[in-house]
Amino acid sequence: MRWTTCALLVVMMFAPRSSAAQDTTRVRAVDPAISQLIARGMERSVTFRELVTAINSSDGYVYIKKGDCGAGVRGCFVAVTDAGFVRYLWVKVSSRRMDDRLVSVIAHELRHTLEVIEERAVRDNDDVYFLYERIGTHSRVDTIETKAAVDAGNKVDSEIRAFARRARE
Repeated sequence: MRWTTCALLVVMMFAPRSSAAQDTTRVRAVDPAISQLIARGMERSVTFRELVTAINSSDGYVYIKKGDCGAGVRGCFVAVTDAGFVRYLWVKVSSRRMDDRLVSVIAHELRHTLEVIEERAVRDNDDVYFLYERIGTHSRVDTIETKAAVDAGNKVDSEIRAFARRARE
């Protein structure tokens, strides 16, 4: 466990940063393209901003990176690591299409990270498993979903589409 925490801290120290803005938020991208999607969400969606604000006032740091989550799944919350007074949470998103819909997927996954953050006793992946067994619903093979995350993704999607409509007017 001690080695895992040390290794994680070293990785984070050398993780690429797309801008100095990452120093002021606990929601961080490992890739510049993901940083742009986060910025788009912050600009275009009140709900997205509320999710980030809640994470910023927590003990969690959320890192979002490109990755594969399985067939037809564009995003997934993959891990939490306890580092004493803080927790590091990892999200992967598919980079096949870097579009507005992916901003909504990120919001969905941020809501999942908040579900974990709100449960201070959840400190590792086993704890996450038992949390989602308690609060979630099995939606596919090997996936558990929550209404709060689905609602957050849908709301952000709606807000981003409304922003785009207003920009065209």
